[in-house]
This record gives sequence, C-alpha cells and structure tokens, in this order.
Amino acid sequence: LHIVPSEKEQASLPATVSPTFSENNETITQQPTAPLTVNVIQAGVFSEKQAAESYAKQLQASQIPAVLVGTNPTAIWIAVGADKSTLAPLVEQYKQKGLTTYVKPIAVSSIQDKAVQALYGAMATLSVQLLAKNEIAEAQWTSLETQYKQTKAALPNDSQHMNNAYLSLIAYHEQKETALLWKVQQELLAALKKEVESTR
Repeated sequence: LHIVPSEKEQASLPATVSPTFSENNETITQQPTAPLTVNVIQAGVFSEKQAAESYAKQLQASQIPAVLVGTNPTAIWIAVGADKSTLAPLVEQYKQKGLTTYVKPIAVSSIQDKAVQALYGAMATLSVQLLAKNEIAEAQWTSLETQYKQTKAALPNDSQHMNNAYLSLIAYHEQKETALLWKVQQELLAALKKEVESTR
C-alpha cells in the first residue's frame, strides 16, 4: 500500500554541537555544526516492507537506483541532489517512464566534517548534471579530483559507498557510460541511507 507523503514532510535530524577550545584547552563556546542538507527523489512510501522490496527490484531491473529507508513505513529513494531545482530534470525523466515521484529535503547531522559534506554534495550535483545531459568543464573534473584527494583522509573508515561513488564518476569521465552515473547515484543514496538510519 502506498502512503501519500504530505508536502511538509521532512526527515530532519538535529544539528550536533561542536565545542571550541581556547589556547589553554578550556571550552569557550559551543557552535552547532550545520547538518548535511540534500534533496532526494522518493518513488513511494509503503506500509509493507515486502511490497517496497518488490517495487525496488522492479526499479533496479530498469537501471533505476533504489534504496529502502525505514520500516513501517518504508520509503524508496531513487535519486539525490542539492535541491529541488537541481533534481527537476531527473523528475522529468522519471515522469516520462511513468513514475510518480516526490522530492523531499533530508538533513543529516551525523556527517559533521565540512569537507566530507562538500564532497558528497559535489558528487551528487555532478552526477545529476551529467544525467541531465549538461556539459561539464574539464576544470570541474580537476576540482573534484583535488577535492577527493584532500578529503579522503577525513572520510569515515566505513565510507565505501562514498569511495565507490567517486570511482564510478571517474570511470564515467573516461568511458562515458550512463550506467556508471546511475551507479554513482546508487552509492550516494546508500551512503545517505546509512547515515540516516544510524541516527534513528
């Protein structure tokens, strides 16, 4: 059974607080760390997980990335991007395939490193732009490579999804196979799901 989400639905998690220390190591201020904020395209919410799993398999068989999030109800996410306008071309592509979708904002406070947040956002934006058939300047690829190298050390030990997303993007840059872009989206969605569910 589908549950129709309301327009105000938002899976938002509270921002964490990071202490700031003075030279003598005394805590002087506390400033909240802004959460990673993105938007996802949702392909439905199901009251039965089995029905969600079945539909997700149908989507993936059609080369559409899909992750299941939550239980009772279970949502299916099929794309991630910076904001609603960025995702508009993908929403239109899904519409042409007969899919009814809903774009919703997600805020995740468990990813606190600003560089990691920026890398995630850059990969999501780049993959969506490429799926929308937009031209990407060579400088953007160089910037992504530099960003990844500088951020890699800050990635959590279990951040295989982030690494896979980057490697798939680089592979696309060399091979120009659209399937690799969908793999980027699948990996980014899996990483986001992991962070969202780890804080529940």
